Amino acid sequence: MIGELAARNTLYRGRSAVPVSDPEAAAHAVASGGAWADPLNGENWIEGRRYDGTSRGNGGPCAINCSNAKGNLYSFHTGGAQVLLCDGSVLFISENLGATVLASLDTQTKPQGKNKRAWRRNSQ
Repeated sequence: MIGELAARNTLYRGRSAVPVSDPEAAAHAVASGGAWADPLNGENWIEGRRYDGTSRGNGGPCAINCSNAKGNLYSFHTGGAQVLLCDGSVLFISENLGATVLASLDTQTKPQGKNKRAWRRNSQ
């Protein structure tokens, strides 16, 4: 699955750009992988954020349109973001979909890597 991650290299929380005086925004401006040929652009594991777009360090429940930091999907579409699936279809995913459910959609059986802990915690 390939999803939107708009407005890089400016950090957004919700629909508001965060000033570079914020430490996270300053780091995001330098190392967010915003350019097409950026070596930091690689994998983007779904992590999620708090609903206000801030990080609590270990992910959060909101993975769509809460922040454009890595580990999320972000677009300027009202209500969600577009994703491209392996069969070539494009879907509009609602921003109300939880991070754990979104991560589960991106795997064949159950989440791998960083998402495995959240999946175990929320599936018990």
